[in-house]
Amino acid sequence: MTKIIDNELNMVAGGSIPGLVYDAICLYDAGYLSERIDNPVYVTFHWDECSKAVEGAWAKSGVTYVSHPVDSDQYFIDGQEVTMRMAYEKAGMPY
Repeated sequence: MTKIIDNELNMVAGGSIPGLVYDAICLYDAGYLSERIDNPVYVTFHWDECSKAVEGAWAKSGVTYVSHPVDSDQYFIDGQEVTMRMAYEKAGMPY
């Protein structure tokens, strides 16, 4: 396994509220999410609802997504953790 430094990790892993919002916009644009979630303030006060919606949208694309409000989000394909880029490729979304 290759180790990466923090700066590299920030480039490949989404995380926190801005990360969830970014994923939500991309998932909406790709047709996986039925409602656009694009307001970080709204997400802050409705974290459970928004994270569940985004996790469900990722599931439609074949990616298991675990959101974290203050840490890097996690992406899994076939039970193996993958980078954000790999998750986007699996979903057919531009990265």
